[in-house]
Amino acid sequence: MRRFALATLTMLLGSLFSASLLISANADAESASLDGVDFVSQTLPLSSFAGLSSGELISLICLFLLLVMVAFLILVVMKRSSRDPAAFEFSVPAFKRVVVIMVVLTSALGMQLSWWAFERIESNIQASIKASLESSLNAARKNANIWYENQVSRLKAYSLNPRVVELVERHIALHSEGRNLIDSSTMQGLRSLFNEVYSSEEVEGFFLILPDGLSIASMRDSNVGRQNIIARHHPELLNRVFLGESVFVPPIPSDVPLEGAANIRGFNVPATMFVLNPVFNANGEVIAALSARYRPAAQFSEVINASRVGQSGVSFAIDQQSRLISSSGLELSLERAKLLMPDEHSILSISVRDPGENGIALRNYRQEQNAQDRPLTYMAERLSRGESGINLKGYRDFLGREVLGAWAWDDKMRIGFASEISREEAMHPYDVAVQLVSFIIVVMVLISASMTVFVLLIGSRANRSLVAMQGKLEEEISARTQGLTQRNTLLAKVVDALPGALSIKDKAGNYVLVNKRFEQTFGLSKDSVIGQDDFSLFGSAFAARLLALDDQVRSRGSEYEHEEQIKQ
Repeated sequence: MRRFALATLTMLLGSLFSASLLISANADAESASLDGVDFVSQTLPLSSFAGLSSGELISLICLFLLLVMVAFLILVVMKRSSRDPAAFEFSVPAFKRVVVIMVVLTSALGMQLSWWAFERIESNIQASIKASLESSLNAARKNANIWYENQVSRLKAYSLNPRVVELVERHIALHSEGRNLIDSSTMQGLRSLFNEVYSSEEVEGFFLILPDGLSIASMRDSNVGRQNIIARHHPELLNRVFLGESVFVPPIPSDVPLEGAANIRGFNVPATMFVLNPVFNANGEVIAALSARYRPAAQFSEVINASRVGQSGVSFAIDQQSRLISSSGLELSLERAKLLMPDEHSILSISVRDPGENGIALRNYRQEQNAQDRPLTYMAERLSRGESGINLKGYRDFLGREVLGAWAWDDKMRIGFASEISREEAMHPYDVAVQLVSFIIVVMVLISASMTVFVLLIGSRANRSLVAMQGKLEEEISARTQGLTQRNTLLAKVVDALPGALSIKDKAGNYVLVNKRFEQTFGLSKDSVIGQDDFSLFGSAFAARLLALDDQVRSRGSEYEHEEQIKQ
């Protein structure tokens, strides 16, 4: 029994050891989950992990009570087994019940410890991932806003230049008069000043737009005198400029080819975007809208992609139609999935939609007629409602990958930002810890259970051997006793058949055997003689003589003959 108690204690200690492994793995996994943050990183303070929720506190109390129950049961069994070993024989049903209860309680304790430790690991890793995703998202959003503010400041400086204001007023007057705008000195002056201001910038050109949406100045002659592209796609934004605001125009299909830029899928042109600023006259009235044209795949995408989490992490922006408006860093994967051709770019080509359960055959996704009818991803659907949030349980991205992500809608730029990482990479430390410690727990439980079964089997076999040996011994004793009885009976008959009185005494002088002739001679029964001495049976004189004869025999160490007449 004590061996079994020792085996149970071993299993209990093994469970505690496994839990300690989980806690140490928790610390390693927690630090590992923060590795690979390439831009802005943030770690949560230790105090945020130290507090226990009410649920965790209840779990710990249950663990403690279960531990007390196991320890109490072990002590009670050991105490009772020391007082009454027979009650806890291996073959006794009560002992087997105790074994089952102790194994079940110990296993339950191990599983409870493991469950609690796994939950702590998962919550801590998720807290670290949450902090990293939020840091990446905030950095991407902040970088984009800084880029936008820089472009607005540069464009404001240009539009507030007195020389530019003068040229704009004269150019508008020429348009009103129906004069040639392309070859005018005002057009050349606007272009020259624009090139001076943006000589080192990745800017594709500018527009000077009237309130009716007509372009009257541009870096390209073909755009002059035509309805402006911004007025066609976002007239509401253009109206806000004439109310005195600076606005950001998200990527739209370009009105002209741009050298070296990949096209939008289904279009023959690439994506383009703008920053708009009003031009005021001396009276503070908005007389025109001035725009600067940018390539969304250039600096705009670079500053957003500068912040990502891990190796599989991406940060990107989407518009109100849930289309990618910045490089996602997944262009190669999109090409391999046949969602993009080599001469196409993901900006405005990819709608952030869920490819379906288990990931549809992506190579057929491009050809599906109802591809745009597929539901948005979990993140995109919430951004389409202007919501910000985070998901740490996992959802499919537009490539069908299981990802964790954080997202936020920016009201100033009227676009959404998202930062995602594959769940496989994010939860890898947790998965490794769970697999490793689960294996250790299973092995230890199997070893402990095997030890218990082994002890029970060995004990049962020992009991059966002891019972068999005991039965055999009892049979031998019975046989020997029967033989002795037979021999004693035969000896008694021989002794009784002797003609002379025969008696045998022990060293103390007490009679241990007499025959029939002795009984007849002295008139005493065997039962009254056995155990008595001579003084108890005969007169003192006769008893003294008999005692003297006994002393003669003992002193000689050999037989002694003596005759004495006994009166009948």
